[in-house]
Amino acid sequence: MKKKKIRGIIRTIVVFLLIYIILSSLYVMFVYESVFKAYRSDYYSVFPDYETLAEAYEMNEISFSSKGITLIGRVYSAEAPKAVVIMAHNKDASAQSLIGIAEAFLSNNYSVLLFDLTGHAESSGDSQVGLCRPADDVGSAIEFAAGYETLKNLPVLLYGQGIGGYGACAAMGKYPEVKGVVSVSAYGDSADMLLEYSVKGMSVFGAVEFPITALYNLIVFGGDVFNNAVSGINSSSAPVMIIHGKEDKTVNPEGAALKNYRDRITNPGAVYLEIENRGHNNTLYSDNAVALNKAYEEEINALYESYNNNPPIDDVKVIIEKYKGFDICETDSSVMGSIISFFDSAVL
Repeated sequence: MKKKKIRGIIRTIVVFLLIYIILSSLYVMFVYESVFKAYRSDYYSVFPDYETLAEAYEMNEISFSSKGITLIGRVYSAEAPKAVVIMAHNKDASAQSLIGIAEAFLSNNYSVLLFDLTGHAESSGDSQVGLCRPADDVGSAIEFAAGYETLKNLPVLLYGQGIGGYGACAAMGKYPEVKGVVSVSAYGDSADMLLEYSVKGMSVFGAVEFPITALYNLIVFGGDVFNNAVSGINSSSAPVMIIHGKEDKTVNPEGAALKNYRDRITNPGAVYLEIENRGHNNTLYSDNAVALNKAYEEEINALYESYNNNPPIDDVKVIIEKYKGFDICETDSSVMGSIISFFDSAVL
């Protein structure tokens, strides 16, 4: 009788664990797909239009494939280019968000390749796929540039922010033609960043569920989860500048931030720069741009709150047009000067 009771308890525990694993797996899949759902811009951006930059520099629209997904971008040509800077943007953003930084590169005689990552803005893709995907997209951009008429004979540099910064570092080791990388607001390892996301979003439950989250990430990306930003940096001879804002609320400066993997980074060309009073999206902005962005966010948020998050689109456009332009993404001359000097040293 006693043995039957023990077997019954064991069966109950096993059944409970199986149900828990199944339900947890379904929940993790749902949350994962929600976090990485496709990002589409459905109204005007506060950043300058691509055509505005084309008034000063020759622009050509481009497209190329990354693992069967069509990515859309633009090439801007400097008059006497020293190199091409391939630029990759943040999560839930677009290449247009980098146009102020692109202008700074162009004005210093660097041609620029801007493109939207998988599942973002104009590029195709039913989702962003996950934190590892930008490495494939950046790699595809490098391969595209190698065959593009105005870029193929130029040294290749990479610039990335957030997931784009991770992607630039993770890809650099596979492409010896890359001469230098600037990575801003990036994480060092996708698994560590997923854990940070999980705990931030679901507290203790997120930590408990993390093994299933990590397993799902492994299923999605396979062995690519181990080819992270750190391994990419270490397997390349190119120098890399790692920049992070001390007020970053998205990639914790004391957590999954790439800068915190310094003891694992063996590339002798790695340099580090921490920026006071800057967060995830405004790391390179001037004080004026930071103030303008704060005013814009306060005004646009107040509008959304007054209409229960469903304001008339015309009212939204009025506020966007009020702040739209290069001033809202103006770069800090000192930080940008350090980046230009770093790139100059890498290619000259």
